[in-house]
Amino acid sequence: MTKVRNHPVRSAPARSRGPTPLYVLSDSTGNLARHMVTSFLTQFPAGSFEVVTRPFVGEPDRIVDSLDAVAARPGIVFQAVEETAARIVDMLRLPEPSNHSTAQELS
Repeated sequence: MTKVRNHPVRSAPARSRGPTPLYVLSDSTGNLARHMVTSFLTQFPAGSFEVVTRPFVGEPDRIVDSLDAVAARPGIVFQAVEETAARIVDMLRLPEPSNHSTAQELS
């Protein structure tokens, strides 16, 4: 059985130097989600975000590793797989997402 660490949601820290990490979590390669995010980011000034793709995040151990990376360097988490969203929500104890594509800022 996999140990699941509780990652409490904290208030946003003061803006640090550098781009905000935008984590793309996928239970597959993450190519489609990464391309979608890249397209969305054209609405923001260049260099505002750093896209960090975490592919093959379908198993609890991989989800925990990804959430540890987010905890170490807070940013925005984007994922578009309902089953993975349910696992992430359970691990973070966040309210259920209202749609199939979830973008939740974690800090």
